[in-house]
Amino acid sequence: MKFIMNIMSSTESKENTYKLVFTFIVLIFLFWTLFWGPNKIQKYLDATSKPTVLGAESAREDKPILIQSIEKSNDYLTLFKAGKDFLAQGKLELAIASLERVVKLKPDFRDGFYLLGYTYLKSYEATGDYFSDLPKEGEKTNLEQAELSLLRARKLDPKSEKILLLLDKIKQAKKIDYS
Repeated sequence: MKFIMNIMSSTESKENTYKLVFTFIVLIFLFWTLFWGPNKIQKYLDATSKPTVLGAESAREDKPILIQSIEKSNDYLTLFKAGKDFLAQGKLELAIASLERVVKLKPDFRDGFYLLGYTYLKSYEATGDYFSDLPKEGEKTNLEQAELSLLRARKLDPKSEKILLLLDKIKQAKKIDYS
């Protein structure tokens, strides 16, 4: 014990002790980085975290749970982003459900109506007039829904070229004029 105290009392020894401690800390850090490291921690965190979609735990493939989450949500921007994500994944029914809720919550949101019209047009191209073989009585076709949404978007922004381009696609599909 006296030996350690003698070492700590001399100025040169204190400097050497600090260097030794610093070297030890650097070696520990390098060892941690090589054998454990932040990447392994992130992989562990990713494996233990549950994915959520609109607050629904583990619901990436469960449509009824997602539809309920969409219907309960009041955050139109989150729903809009979810609608874009669903559209990018090809989940047109979920995209439409999200975007329908968006325009219901924010009826003056031009981009919501535009993307809803675009999604209905995509669903028309993918599935035809209806999602199911047995449409409900009075149910509008995908093309009619696309037209209504895009006309609403056009009303909010009459000079938008992208809206007019989609309306022209519908015009070609229906053979009608919007002039």
